Amino acid sequence: PGRGRSPASTPPDGDTPTVQRWIAWRLLAGNGWEIARSADVFPDRPSGRSAVVALTSAIDSAEWTTTRGIRPDAWSWEMTLDGVLVAVSSRFYKLQRECESAVRTFLTVLPVALLPREWSS
Repeated sequence: PGRGRSPASTPPDGDTPTVQRWIAWRLLAGNGWEIARSADVFPDRPSGRSAVVALTSAIDSAEWTTTRGIRPDAWSWEMTLDGVLVAVSSRFYKLQRECESAVRTFLTVLPVALLPREWSS
């Protein structure tokens, strides 16, 4: 996801870090292209599902911004809900208006998106 996976935990003896299991969500278009992804990772499916449901129900109060990447032709967007980063663009865009169009697509599609069957439990 946008900010990346949670850092691996280091055992108390300072040995090699262990990788923890995690889950993240992605919103895909009908053609399989990724529209957006979670800004954070979650420890399990119920936590990830809760985050998607919370974002979907509060999408009208979410705030988004576009930012320029490390290159002048690299734009991305991120979305916050109550000051917490919750969603990010899945890629960089060459033009700011393309980036803004992509976030508007996300705002339109998320409320009608279907959760995968395995997330319904």
